[in-house]
Amino acid sequence: MNFKIKKSFYKYIFIFIFFIYLLVYPSFVLAISRRVYLEDFVMQNYHESSGGFYEYRGNSSTSVDTSILATKCSLSILSRLDILKSKILDDSSKSVRTKNYLKDELAPSITENNTIKISYILEGLKLLDAISDIDMSIKNDIYTYLSKLKRTYDGLVGYTLTPNENQSATVVGTYFAIKIYYYLGDLNIIDKTGIINYVKSCLKDAKIGKGFQSNTTSGIISLENTFAAISILKILDSVTELSTNEKDQIINYLDSFYNNNSDDKINYGGYSFYIEDEIKLSTFLATYYATITRYNLYSSYIPSDITIKWILDHQNPDDGGFMDNILPGLEQHSSTVISYYAVEILYLKDSELKFLDQSVWSIDINWWLIFGILILTVGILIAIIIKYKRRTRI
Repeated sequence: MNFKIKKSFYKYIFIFIFFIYLLVYPSFVLAISRRVYLEDFVMQNYHESSGGFYEYRGNSSTSVDTSILATKCSLSILSRLDILKSKILDDSSKSVRTKNYLKDELAPSITENNTIKISYILEGLKLLDAISDIDMSIKNDIYTYLSKLKRTYDGLVGYTLTPNENQSATVVGTYFAIKIYYYLGDLNIIDKTGIINYVKSCLKDAKIGKGFQSNTTSGIISLENTFAAISILKILDSVTELSTNEKDQIINYLDSFYNNNSDDKINYGGYSFYIEDEIKLSTFLATYYATITRYNLYSSYIPSDITIKWILDHQNPDDGGFMDNILPGLEQHSSTVISYYAVEILYLKDSELKFLDQSVWSIDINWWLIFGILILTVGILIAIIIKYKRRTRI
């Protein structure tokens, strides 16, 4: 092969390699794992000066827009991702600010009679290993507050959501009260038998299977109440108090919320809160309630691949957080709270969260196109060589 042929050959090889490089390189550069996207999203919602987290940070968000719930959920996500230490705890200033952000809301929450908020604060402090930092006077105020929530009915013990004397105990109120005792490390001082009997008395026949109503005498049987009731039994290590038949009937009730229509791509694999004969819209909260309850009933349960796919399909490529189905006419954002539900469900499937190691939202490589270009380039080179040989033939 003489110099001219070599020159043409190398020129086309260079063009071919450069073209393939342009096709392939952006995919590797732009491909970022789901995990990195999610980590960035959570930390982008961290408010540096206050130590709290936003549910969703907008352009005009200020420290007053942070929330205890979003902070608790964000800390939990960071813990599940095994980066809470590196992102918060290893930075002494961040650690102190976040702990103080939570502790400073304890006394006001007691004054406001906000049982749910107290529970979220203690959960956040538990994640930060800071329960021991709570002043004893505040702890005593919490115990006094809980005593005002307690209701006894012929040996059954439940708790209200507020200290209102005219309010009856509910499953949800009992759930948050028990969580407070749990995070304080004081389950030993409650009437475990009375609480278990109260919870069991709220189990009723639903249209499909069995679910829990809000209290012993009345109230709607709901997914939320069922989640709260089974969570109480799980915390008290007393799920075995339910018979196998009762557990299976509760599973049947949970399954009635499952969206199993494979033609409904938006909702298929999730669970919904729904009214009969209305459209079943899968939401993260309903899916969280159902999957966590199933796991608490049978620890061998893991979410199906279909449910996992529904979860992963709702990670937002714009910011890396998870978001619910977009409702018509409403602006929907990614949320640290929704992301918490997503991570907790994924964690049931794989405690190492390997699903989040997938690279996503990169430019797809069309290998058939590249193969076609390769064949075309080789053909052109062969044609050039043959043509040149014919011209120089004696």
